[in-house]
Amino acid sequence: MPLDPGKPTILTFYIPFTYVVSQSGLPLEVQAPTARNELFSLSYKEIERRIRAQMTAMFGAYGFDAKRDIAGIITNRWGHAYVVPQRGSISALTASRRPGTRCGRGTAGCVSDTPS
Repeated sequence: MPLDPGKPTILTFYIPFTYVVSQSGLPLEVQAPTARNELFSLSYKEIERRIRAQMTAMFGAYGFDAKRDIAGIITNRWGHAYVVPQRGSISALTASRRPGTRCGRGTAGCVSDTPS
């Protein structure tokens, strides 16, 4: 069985720091650097503590115990892992309507021949 509770598993967590920052009322161009600074100001120990707390909040009622059930946490901090789309960005839906834009097949996305 692929999801056997008696066997180890690997979970990937993505923690979007931009949500709280986007609700702060800061100008859009300041939000990503502010969120990145928040991320890099946290120690790995604090990130790990937050992950344990989040998992306990989500799974504790079902018997999850962080001390017993987590064998290890590997943490990576990427200050550029997620592109935050801004108003006016090109998407596959609007690119076909813009002159000079070609959308390729597959996952290549769109390329603009004209300056925006």
